[in-house]
Amino acid sequence: MNSKPISVQVRIRDLRKEQELTQEMLADQLGVSRQSIIALENGKYLPSLPLALHIADIFALPLNEIFVFEEEVNALLNQAQSALVQYSSCPEVNIAKIGKALVLEANVAGYNKRDIDVEVEAYAVNITAKVPAQSEEKQYLLREMSRADFSRRLELPLAVNADRSHAEVRDGQLVVTMPILGGGSKKLQVTA
Repeated sequence: MNSKPISVQVRIRDLRKEQELTQEMLADQLGVSRQSIIALENGKYLPSLPLALHIADIFALPLNEIFVFEEEVNALLNQAQSALVQYSSCPEVNIAKIGKALVLEANVAGYNKRDIDVEVEAYAVNITAKVPAQSEEKQYLLREMSRADFSRRLELPLAVNADRSHAEVRDGQLVVTMPILGGGSKKLQVTA
């Protein structure tokens, strides 16, 4: 096993100055002390992952452009960042009990219904989407909208009837209606 120390170049000082932030201003935004910013800028301290993600958010840059690691570590960081991008592309979901059914709504604007698969189980729903490969005919001048493959499993609070469930896409939302199993009450006659 290689125990060579990891070399990390921290670019916070340059980025902070580009955005005309003082050490105090950055410390306030991050909820840390000015001494922590000094230690970060001098390479004497590496932040926790949540703090590093907060720093990346403030500078609107990927982690590997703020913390420049050796090539091996940089490759691992790129993989982790790709996983974060894929997770962040998962649609937002609401689940409500409406009458005798659970209704799941997910934002899927920009996806075609043929790209989306829904699998309903007694206590869970799996939603996946595969985006077909697109030709590179377009040369984007501005690109804020993107679609990515996603897979999401949601545990349900009540048992549902998978056979009687149905899904549709309407107005940019996936709507999955799942009848609740049982849940009602029945008066029983007591016999001897």
